[in-house]
Amino acid sequence: MSGGISVDSPRYVALWVPNWELSSLVVEVPPGAPAAVVDRFRVQVVTPAAQDCGVKVGMSQVMAQYCCPELLVFPPDPGRETVAFEAILQVVDDFIPEVIVVRPGLAFAPVRGPAKWAGGEVELAGELIEQVVLQTSAECQVGIADTLTGVLLACRRGLIIPSEGTRAFLDSHVLEEVVEDLPPRSKASVVKELPILKALGVRDVGDLRDLGASAVITRFGASGQILWDLICGTGMMPQASSRTGGEVVAEVELDPPALTVEQSVVAVRRVANSLSDALVHQGLYSSTIRVTVEKVGGGIYERTWTLLDAMSPSQVGKRITWQLRGMSGRLTSSPDSGEEQAVQWIRVAALHPVSVPESDPLWGGGQTRRKATRAVEEVQSLLGEDAAVTPTIQGGFDPRSRTFFTSWGSEQSSGDDNKGVVTSRKGDWDGAVSALPIVLFVKPPTALLMGQRSDGTLGRIWVNRRGLLNGNPTTLIVSCDHPELEAGDYPVSAVRGLWMVRGRWWKPESEEHSPRCYLRVSRRECPDLLLVQRGSQWWVEGIYPMNEIAQLNSPTEEKWQNCIFATGQ
Repeated sequence: MSGGISVDSPRYVALWVPNWELSSLVVEVPPGAPAAVVDRFRVQVVTPAAQDCGVKVGMSQVMAQYCCPELLVFPPDPGRETVAFEAILQVVDDFIPEVIVVRPGLAFAPVRGPAKWAGGEVELAGELIEQVVLQTSAECQVGIADTLTGVLLACRRGLIIPSEGTRAFLDSHVLEEVVEDLPPRSKASVVKELPILKALGVRDVGDLRDLGASAVITRFGASGQILWDLICGTGMMPQASSRTGGEVVAEVELDPPALTVEQSVVAVRRVANSLSDALVHQGLYSSTIRVTVEKVGGGIYERTWTLLDAMSPSQVGKRITWQLRGMSGRLTSSPDSGEEQAVQWIRVAALHPVSVPESDPLWGGGQTRRKATRAVEEVQSLLGEDAAVTPTIQGGFDPRSRTFFTSWGSEQSSGDDNKGVVTSRKGDWDGAVSALPIVLFVKPPTALLMGQRSDGTLGRIWVNRRGLLNGNPTTLIVSCDHPELEAGDYPVSAVRGLWMVRGRWWKPESEEHSPRCYLRVSRRECPDLLLVQRGSQWWVEGIYPMNEIAQLNSPTEEKWQNCIFATGQ
């Protein structure tokens, strides 16, 4: 198997709008104004003018506005982004048929026919850029190359890569760039191998190609095959030899017809689940879908979406919703009115399905995980992506500050690369709690720590101004019942700690970030508890696993991957 590009391979043209989240705000953002899209108080995208003022991706909103007081701040709005990109797609439709959309801001299509009609590839690229600016005021970049991998990289640089230069162009890119646009199923399999490749000195496509197909596939298996197909230009689109033939189709009739996107939520979920069920039942996988929407008046609106997992109802439903939003924006200017604009049918076809090579584990774990994922995704489709969240561990002093919640299925970048909102865990966190509990309380119950004090009397035990316990704890009294902890008196067999966190001492009214002390308490025949003292009051912060042996010198971070957050009564 060679790593070259076939001479008769198709050529593609891709259109990319940089910083699409901001570019979709062309009406609201004056030309040259500093602006940023901020999500959860962290900067996600910035304009060049904001970059010149020192605003960077991953920076907190407070720091960004300190660097640039005139910064315009906008929240992310997928609906707005989709409607705005539909206007650009309509311009592209006038020049190129069969446009395939990756996501709002990025699309591609075969180029040979349109380029011949336009008088050449350079002329076609120039005409696309000019017309998009004239009709939508958005500035885009166009790239042309032999492979889908190459064209998605070329459009980010605005390059037209000749056929004989595609291989050299790909070889100059690091692997992280090349796998960025892989379908989620393939990307998840490949990304975990990148640190191993980097440790072996394989950093870019050229290094990987030098290893040869046999070495890559033998060492990395299915992930290696995906990588090798990717650098050969065949990794994102299914090959003819692996296709099963026809399309897998699911459709739903809306009764009554939907006039708004919100009215079609249930129908979108039904058709996405039906398509996923059909693919799973037949053991097929597809990364491309065609969504067809039919209006009551007979109008048909169709788009093709790719680089997604068609077996995921969440991903399919998201594309359908994007298309419906774009369609609603398009219909507002049409002469139709009332029921003529209502959506009557939604039809989704999984294109080029291929057989899934891997099978479930021996005891059926794969099927169980799929059912659980389906259940969570259904909740998200009804209540929004933030309705189901998972904890991510980040840097911090105490268990609560180290917990960062992300939407189920979302990919959260580490703060180490300045692209995410997660605080870096590198470096020393002086005073940080070393042993972490597996249960945290949303509403911590109050507690009293009793024992023999330093002056020989019996009474309350607390941390004094010198940062020391004023006695030897012997009894822990929990005053109120909780689903995870019963009220009562518990004999104390040992204590570990203290961990002192100075917190934001200049803001005593901020309870969450106030100065505090943590203490691990061992009970007889019961799980250990983590206590926290704020002021003169002890609270039960969390519970450790029953069979854990505390390792105070090394955090038990692995157990946090399955932590439970207890709710109050």
